[in-house]
Amino acid sequence: MSTYKLILSKRQLDNLSPELKEHLKYGIMIDAGSSGSRIQIYSWIDTNFLMEKINNDEEEKYKDFITSDGLPVIKQGSSTDNFDAQYKIEEGISTYVGRVKEIGPGHVKILMDYAESIIPKNKYADTEVYLYATAGMRLLTKEQQEAILNEIYLYIRDHYRFKLKDKETNIRIITGEEEGLFGWISTNYLEHGFSIDEKTKERETYNFVDMGGASTQIAFELDKKINIKGKTINALDNAKANKSDKNIVSLNINNLYGETFDFNIFVITFLQYGVNETRRRYLEAFLDKMRKEDQNYQKLLKDAKIIEKRYNKRDEVKENKNENENENINTSSKSQSSTSTSTSSTSSSSSSSSPSSSQLSTSAISKNIPEDEIGKIIWEDPCLPINGRQDKIKPLDYVKMFGGAEGKFIENNVIIKGSGKYDECVKSVYPLLNSTLPCTSDSCLFNNIYSPYTTFNDEKFVAIGKYWDVVNVYHQAGLYDYEDFQKSAREFCKTDWPLHLNDYNQGKYPDLRKPYDLALNCFRSAYIENIIHQGYKIPKEDNKAIPFTTIAYINGTEASWALGALIQRISNTIGEFDPNATAATTAASISANFINTCYYLSLYAVIIISLAGVILYRQRKTTPYEINQEEVPLNEIQTHRNGDVDVDIDIDEDDIDIDELNELDIDIDNIDDEELGIEVEDIDEALGNNTTNQEEDETELLQLN
Repeated sequence: MSTYKLILSKRQLDNLSPELKEHLKYGIMIDAGSSGSRIQIYSWIDTNFLMEKINNDEEEKYKDFITSDGLPVIKQGSSTDNFDAQYKIEEGISTYVGRVKEIGPGHVKILMDYAESIIPKNKYADTEVYLYATAGMRLLTKEQQEAILNEIYLYIRDHYRFKLKDKETNIRIITGEEEGLFGWISTNYLEHGFSIDEKTKERETYNFVDMGGASTQIAFELDKKINIKGKTINALDNAKANKSDKNIVSLNINNLYGETFDFNIFVITFLQYGVNETRRRYLEAFLDKMRKEDQNYQKLLKDAKIIEKRYNKRDEVKENKNENENENINTSSKSQSSTSTSTSSTSSSSSSSSPSSSQLSTSAISKNIPEDEIGKIIWEDPCLPINGRQDKIKPLDYVKMFGGAEGKFIENNVIIKGSGKYDECVKSVYPLLNSTLPCTSDSCLFNNIYSPYTTFNDEKFVAIGKYWDVVNVYHQAGLYDYEDFQKSAREFCKTDWPLHLNDYNQGKYPDLRKPYDLALNCFRSAYIENIIHQGYKIPKEDNKAIPFTTIAYINGTEASWALGALIQRISNTIGEFDPNATAATTAASISANFINTCYYLSLYAVIIISLAGVILYRQRKTTPYEINQEEVPLNEIQTHRNGDVDVDIDIDEDDIDIDELNELDIDIDNIDDEELGIEVEDIDEALGNNTTNQEEDETELLQLN
């Protein structure tokens, strides 16, 4: 088979021969995630064309377009060409609940217009669009999901000429298992893990892990015996015995040489275990703990509620106005005096029950207290960098979390502030894995979710998504090393947040889209450490025993589940070689081009006829008439009230369908005269745009009348 090359750059695409350009196929994949949508545009040489060349022993000539596993090389651009053929916008489609009519012009249009700018026009009709939504949409109700997906489908169908089979196929929510499977396919395609290794004579596939905002996945091949309670049994049989059939995917990959690779893939998805959802769960637990354990908070909250009840009661019974004003002043001053000392009193009143808050007045954080923190209750968060404040990074909706009265009190009186204690953060995050839940199956990883493997020996892991985002902040992408990672995470957490923010503003972290992602890197590092070592049981000591590699690109192509989804669809179209298939494809391409050409020619013809009618009308209107007074009596010359002359235009009404012209909604001012082959100056000359002559002609006719 051919050498392995998994990238076609934009230069290579531009330099393709006419023969290859004719057989170049495009595909559009939109990854609609919880925090945003990303469109990825792929291209490859038609599989029937490549199979024909292989069948005719012409493989060597086309080796750059075939992988070592015998699959078509799928292009996604090249960073060296400053061309990635992808575009991402913030805000997930799940946020359009209650305003679905905005999703077309406000979200889908941006992505699809980008696709039109990349893909040649003559390829539109043959380019299929897929929008697959993930965990963010899975959290919505069925009705909410359908409303959003239907609006997206209709908008693409009605505004673009790309290929859509039906909503169920092209615009849908994929399961967590599918997301993990597609990621596994993408990883092993890029790492050429489908074929037999020439040295070991075995197929060595890669395990795949992904981390998003709302969920995380792990996928691996079931091809080994496992030991359960001292017995060696088949891993596939054990998975079925534990009623995990839905986690097992039978996968068939067809290649261009007529071979089929068969796999049993086990996929586990952990919903609400993505970095954003886990942060939400962490804050809920953190706030619940602090509210219960901080005695000073409890006292001030109680006082605030008593004062609030007094105010409400006075308003109802309308007591003496002067008395109320005096009491209001007294209670306000008492409340202000109490609150103003809360920063220092927190230290003494809660020292026995809440260590995190008790250290504030004497710690380095509390020195030189900013003006807006005076009189506030400070709750230390070990998972934020020093002096990083939650209300500055991303304000929380306390009213929604705890109700009106207490929510408003927290909002006005409490500040969550980072202490940057990484080791303490790791300990605080660990319970969120729910690893202590009893395992009701033969074996579990965490959260009482069955896995046929609880230890991975001699396995190779590839990690994408937030795994890469987090380690890339420390410039440690690639082979993961626990000691280096821990050292960098500790240093990052204990660094003053304003320094990090300044670095961000200076462009030090170009791969992070907003400061929020940088601020949460302390928390996310602690969470990822727990997932890798406590969740997946990967040892800390030897990073080469079970290599865990974080990546974004492999050989210039991004590793993503979107690529895996496309590979599976392309593989499913590969069958036995059909010598007529290429001819049919060529004919279809010619037909599509002919239809496109006819469409534009028809449009231009209608525009030209319309312009000709306008030109003729204005010409007749402005041309001076020679009046023979003997032949034309004055009383037969007619004028309109506005001074215009009735002119008969020799155009048959049957030649022009006015309704059809109106439906075209032609903006004559914006017509590209170069495309029509008409110069604007020629039209002006033909029209004889001379207002002076026109006025003189009209005056002459009126005098004759």
